[in-house]
Amino acid sequence: MKRIAGAIISVGLVLALAGCTWRIPQTVSVKTDAEYEFSLGTFEKDLDSELNMSSMMNNAGDGSSDISILDYYPEKADSKTQHFMLQMKVATIDLATAVSGLTDAIDLIPEDEFDLSAVSGISGFNIPLEAKGMDFNPSSLLKGMKDSIGSDMADKIEFDKVPLYLYCVATKGLEAEASLNMFYGSKTTPIVPRTSTIVPILDDTTIQNKPLPEFAKDGETVITNLAKTTYLATADITSIINSSDASIQEDDQLCIEYGISSVGGIIKKSDIQNDGLKITIYAVIDIPVRFKVTDDIQLDLSSMAGLASGSGSGSGSGSGSGSSSVEVPNEVKKVLDVVSSISVKYTANKLPIHKTSGTMKLGIDLLNNGDMEWANISDSGKKEIITLPRRTLNAFKESPSFNPNIVIKMEQDTVFSIPREKAVNMYIELSVKTGGKIQVM
Repeated sequence: MKRIAGAIISVGLVLALAGCTWRIPQTVSVKTDAEYEFSLGTFEKDLDSELNMSSMMNNAGDGSSDISILDYYPEKADSKTQHFMLQMKVATIDLATAVSGLTDAIDLIPEDEFDLSAVSGISGFNIPLEAKGMDFNPSSLLKGMKDSIGSDMADKIEFDKVPLYLYCVATKGLEAEASLNMFYGSKTTPIVPRTSTIVPILDDTTIQNKPLPEFAKDGETVITNLAKTTYLATADITSIINSSDASIQEDDQLCIEYGISSVGGIIKKSDIQNDGLKITIYAVIDIPVRFKVTDDIQLDLSSMAGLASGSGSGSGSGSGSGSSSVEVPNEVKKVLDVVSSISVKYTANKLPIHKTSGTMKLGIDLLNNGDMEWANISDSGKKEIITLPRRTLNAFKESPSFNPNIVIKMEQDTVFSIPREKAVNMYIELSVKTGGKIQVM
């Protein structure tokens, strides 16, 4: 506790000199003009281990050579938004083996350069829609957040925006028409699609060589900005990611189905000798851990920091160092009658949630009686002040011990993100100001 300013002593009945005799004062009072500050808690916890890539993405793609989950930090530009990247090889079609007699027919062509669509056997070639699972369900990411940050998030948030990028590695000059859909489906073989969730991405779209780039990395983190690469196509898949269709099962996965037809293009034999006659399609999803609030959310700060709910003191890795009740120091108890105001001062150095738009507030119910006071909050590291109303001051004078309830509220339509550094580091203290005289004898 800190005590600011001092006390000015005055005598109630002034010492008087009558002849040579001292008169003993009957009362002595102290005029006090001071500010006392004492801690309501240091809320501190590292959440990186709870909100890491493996837990949030539920180890998607483990054991599959076609699926990769990567930490993604585009151009290292925005540390306040964690991104993950899901990369999937959708399909590889080797026309030389898929089309019977194609290689022999090409060998009979005398010219090095030829029109593939005119070669015998290729004109009627097509691959009907085939489904492939991505081994990922966005609900696993939401569950990890709910467990680590607060259960009130359940069913009250949705992804803000999730883009998909498509790439195609194909023999130079080779073209085809492709159809591609996304949907939720079972993890069984064959995949059972939830047909009401199907969203088209490509519809008989011409595809050609737009290869997957060699991503720049910082350690194991991809820093290439997908939006600035040369891709085949891009699509906003937020609606399918956020789908709450009743047919979706808890253990379903996101799936992609693809189809190929109308293969052609002007091809050189020399390119076939070097690269074969293949089409490989890649899907890369940028998953920003950024959400829109669909209904007001209230998060208990103590629970977020790993303390017992309502705990007003504690620090460290969630162990807490105090009881659930805060006792007013004796020095303050002595001056309760002349307390003129009380306020809460707080400094948020780190929060596991970062508001990008909308309203996020800190709420203080000092006496835990349902009387909540609110103020805007951010992770700026600046000290902020909430001055509590007179009714709270009066109740405080009658209750020298209290159990503060401290919460963070995000209102509907607020957009927030999970930062790359996932931690709580927040200090809250109570400031008591006095003004007046107190009798000391």
